[in-house]
Amino acid sequence: MKSWPTRHMVERVEIEGRCGLTADEICNLLDRNLDVPIGEGREKVIHRLFYSQPDDECFVAFQSEDGAVISVWPARWHNRRSQSTWAISDQAEELARRVAISGQCLSSNGCLYGNERKIVVNALLENLEGTKECQIRLGEHRVQLPVELQRWVEEPGIQAMLKGWIHSKVLVNQRICKLLIRQGKKRGWLAFDPPR
Repeated sequence: MKSWPTRHMVERVEIEGRCGLTADEICNLLDRNLDVPIGEGREKVIHRLFYSQPDDECFVAFQSEDGAVISVWPARWHNRRSQSTWAISDQAEELARRVAISGQCLSSNGCLYGNERKIVVNALLENLEGTKECQIRLGEHRVQLPVELQRWVEEPGIQAMLKGWIHSKVLVNQRICKLLIRQGKKRGWLAFDPPR
């Protein structure tokens, strides 16, 4: 998908001076995947966090499925205007800075190429009567180490990802007792409460 600026985006970026990069520079940056995807809003609009070196600041680009960059605003606005589940963590902003400065795009797993580690998330389930237990794999996520699992689990973006996995894989007649999470192959499983 090739990125292209909408009239609204050009007005905000170039006429209002919202960002030190031009609309074309932002589209080029997105096409090179020098951003951190932070979520998907209504009508499949993708929220993409990127770092502008001229501004020394992170911004969020809102892009539709057809590549149209609808708007851009500073990350600090995103945190103020959005629900708490969409707040951008300091780690995400730091990763966006590293991506932009290094010119290295993220892998499909959300980490700089060659620097990622796997976190495996399982769920310990029981039926509603509490009589039968089983364990299922919810998913895997790639992260840049070091990661403190307790902080990782509490991040709003990770909470949203976990809820999505749970919604798609846990049956109506099942209840999650605990999430079992392991970082890498050599480390043991740690138990966490499921997201609310």
